[in-house]
Amino acid sequence: MKKTCLFGMLVFGLVLSGCSLGNSPSGVVKKFYNYAAAGKVNDAFNMISNEGQNVLNQYGGGVSSVAKLTERIRSKGGIKSIKITDEQIIGDTATVKFIIKYGDGSTEQDDEKPIKQDGKWKLTASK
Repeated sequence: MKKTCLFGMLVFGLVLSGCSLGNSPSGVVKKFYNYAAAGKVNDAFNMISNEGQNVLNQYGGGVSSVAKLTERIRSKGGIKSIKITDEQIIGDTATVKFIIKYGDGSTEQDDEKPIKQDGKWKLTASK
């Protein structure tokens, strides 16, 4: 009985931590890039705001822009880690600075500017 309760609490904790991961600007950035690295292009694309999706679709990228990101990540040996170096939240907008370490040992420093859409953090996209 104790083992069952302990296991249930562990699973519940993992579910809660998984849910909260995507509900912060930093969590959305990590989740997006991990989805892209795993080839889950539709899941990654759905993490982009409606306006961002429209921009990507308008300029011919759409879901294929995420597929190109997946190819680029795979060409570098996948993602070894994503380190958040800064997160600034002002109202419904944020700036997240991060460093991606790839499987081939290379690193890339970047930033994203998530926005809150319908109570959830989403990535933005530009031309």
